[in-house]
Amino acid sequence: MSRPGDPSEAARLKAFYQQGTEFRKLGPTLENPTYAQYIELYRRYVSPGARILDLGCGIGQTTNLLSQAGYRSVGLDLSPRFLREGREIFPEIELTAGSGHTLPFGARTFDAVGACAVIEHIPRVDLLFPEIVRVLKPGGHVILFGPNMISPFHTIKLLFSAVLGHDRTLHPLGSPGHLLMSISLSLWKLVTGGRGFYYRRPNLDPIYRHHTDADAIYLANVFDLKRFFRGRGFSILSLAISHTRQGRLLAQVAPYLAGGIGFVARNGL
Repeated sequence: MSRPGDPSEAARLKAFYQQGTEFRKLGPTLENPTYAQYIELYRRYVSPGARILDLGCGIGQTTNLLSQAGYRSVGLDLSPRFLREGREIFPEIELTAGSGHTLPFGARTFDAVGACAVIEHIPRVDLLFPEIVRVLKPGGHVILFGPNMISPFHTIKLLFSAVLGHDRTLHPLGSPGHLLMSISLSLWKLVTGGRGFYYRRPNLDPIYRHHTDADAIYLANVFDLKRFFRGRGFSILSLAISHTRQGRLLAQVAPYLAGGIGFVARNGL
């Protein structure tokens, strides 16, 4: 665990994502509860026809789902390689190359800015979050969906999966060491407010590539999101989300510890 993000790790991640092939699969559909929940957050808080920036879009799968849901969506990704393929598959979707650290758009351009399972892969969220605020219109929404990287319950689930033999190798985020870190960091942020963004060394070795989010670098969590955006005048509308009954209960009673982030905030400026 470290702070801030290591520039050398950012370079490793950039090369990893631009050269990889597993990130170009046509996975997202509304039959998948992960992506259905992401789109549902927009339907709940953002009016149809709104102009939306979809961060870390890859080849444009989630951007396409947003378009099908009635939004004027624009996808942004770091990899020109992914975007070239995306333009062939989704020629009607607007896809743009760029970094979240310096968004290539003018101020107050979008009605909503969102990311599906992306922010945990951003090496410098201290640069990304102010950029989201800059390009968002007054009254606009930020929607961030993905894993809570310091949720003890998320870590325990991965650990049990390995113990029961569901995985060939122990998930780096399901190790006893990560569990201890998750508990201590969650408690520290809960008690003190814990300023600062924390990062981990991503596991990019081939042995880990079948593990979801082994390549994550930012320890994404609800504490950070609420503190940052509320400090910029945003109203917090949602913190956590889940598609299971137990997960929904945990998201309601202990959103800071829930395994899934379903963060929605409205720009009050």
